[in-house]
Amino acid sequence: MQVTTMTTARNLLCSLLTLTTISSFGQLAPSSCSDIQAKNMMLNTFIAETKGGAKQQRDAIRTARAFVKIYGNCPDASTQNAIATIREWQSKNDNRAELAFIDAVNSNPSAAFAAAQPLLASHPDDLGLQLALVLAGIKTLKAGDTSHVNEALAAAQTALKLIESGKTADDWAPFTNAQEAHDGLHYYMAVFCAEKAPDQAMAHLNAITGSKSSFSADPTTYQLLAGVTYKTEVAPLVTEYQSKYAGKPVTEESKTFRERVNQNLDKVITCYARAVALSNGKSSQTQLNASARKALEAVYAQRHDGSTDGLDDVIKSALAVQ
Repeated sequence: MQVTTMTTARNLLCSLLTLTTISSFGQLAPSSCSDIQAKNMMLNTFIAETKGGAKQQRDAIRTARAFVKIYGNCPDASTQNAIATIREWQSKNDNRAELAFIDAVNSNPSAAFAAAQPLLASHPDDLGLQLALVLAGIKTLKAGDTSHVNEALAAAQTALKLIESGKTADDWAPFTNAQEAHDGLHYYMAVFCAEKAPDQAMAHLNAITGSKSSFSADPTTYQLLAGVTYKTEVAPLVTEYQSKYAGKPVTEESKTFRERVNQNLDKVITCYARAVALSNGKSSQTQLNASARKALEAVYAQRHDGSTDGLDDVIKSALAVQ
């Protein structure tokens, strides 16, 4: 682990942490615009409910909100036509304040936080409302807007507490069900606090890596975990190593310290290798795979004095390591 290698890799990895955090939004787990069967089922349910009595009409309001929230940004013409029909119906049948909030989440997410305030004042324990704010936070951060990170984090924290207290939602967007929402909230809380509180982000990610939800097998989870592990457990040691031992003769003390760095580097390598292995060959994760591989090569070279020999074997075996 040469000093020059350490410096180069540290600079690269620190710059990649922001890239990693943002690129983790490659898939807003759960709903897929290409899931035509699920989409049509929800649309047909809505249509049937609009033709029913008072209870069915109330159900139609919930289904309409769920459809718009989940599929509102799908670009295909048939979905957009359905959205237009639903919104026309909503304009005559739905609560205007809630409708304006849902529209903001979909079309202008940075405005959703202000639009939510009167709703929050009336319904502070509305889980669906908090989940929608999380979705707005995801969208704004993906667009490069960090001004609502704290509000989105607070919404995620509140939503998780509500779920753990037994609250349910009419729809779980941007997730598919309660279990996915529980682990997904941990994931997005990690994303929201990765830059300012990476130690907290690590705790959230560790909470889901051993779960049975889709997030435990999602490469973005391990890509982000690698980044925050490097930032919290490696970068400070690298700085200390350089200040104490750079340019000086090797001693037993410096060897011991180097081993501490290497042990933590191995954690980072394992996480990045999992991210690469899990995203290999998946067309929807090409960009993620490339950024994770770039980071993996850098940290692996840092660990092995500039060499990447044996890296492919590490990737192949990554999924077997628990």
